[in-house]
Amino acid sequence: MESISLRAAARTGSCDADTSDSISLRAPDLSSSSFDSLTSASARALHSSSGTAAAMAPTAGNQQLYTILRITDPEKKRRLSESCDHQPFIAEGKLLLVFCADCLKWYEAFQNAGCEPRKPGAGDLLLAVDDALIAAQNAVVAAESYGIGSCYIGDVMENIETQREILDLPEYVFPAAMLVFGYPTEQQMARKKPERVDMRFIVRENSYHRLEPPELREMLGEANVVVK
Repeated sequence: MESISLRAAARTGSCDADTSDSISLRAPDLSSSSFDSLTSASARALHSSSGTAAAMAPTAGNQQLYTILRITDPEKKRRLSESCDHQPFIAEGKLLLVFCADCLKWYEAFQNAGCEPRKPGAGDLLLAVDDALIAAQNAVVAAESYGIGSCYIGDVMENIETQREILDLPEYVFPAAMLVFGYPTEQQMARKKPERVDMRFIVRENSYHRLEPPELREMLGEANVVVK
């Protein structure tokens, strides 16, 4: 198997970043195509590599406010495919990772240390969601370096009571994103990437600029868009 090295840039922003370090990952032995093409052994290898990359992601105060769930149970996959907007390919995927914003671990750690921590609030949740999504994107980049595609499933945030029951999530743990990994098909590889809006509508200097109706129409590129 080919060995690749991800430079310490993957860790930029963490408290213990050392730009002289690198993360050495073994590329899993993978072949074929589509989300259901990974063998169990290959999925385990990819999980290990992408999990390592995720754990090296920037994190608030080096707290790693997330837990990654690898979903292998066929029934859980089936239920998630239904609860996440009825998308069958989720059930067929060989590697599914759910990135949970996890405020519970630190809360209980302080409790077990004899402290009386305040209960996690909305700000803590948002910080944990940031951590979880940054870790998820590191896993996406690691997989891409092996030629493996991924699909974010944001619907895992919806129907939250159902998702909590499927994933056995306690209070203060929230499913921020789910990733389904697999090889892109030839058709997907040949498909043109959807165009993004011009950067002048995305990047602003120093302060927010509220777009006027003509700017909104220009951004969307549709002369017949009605903006009130």
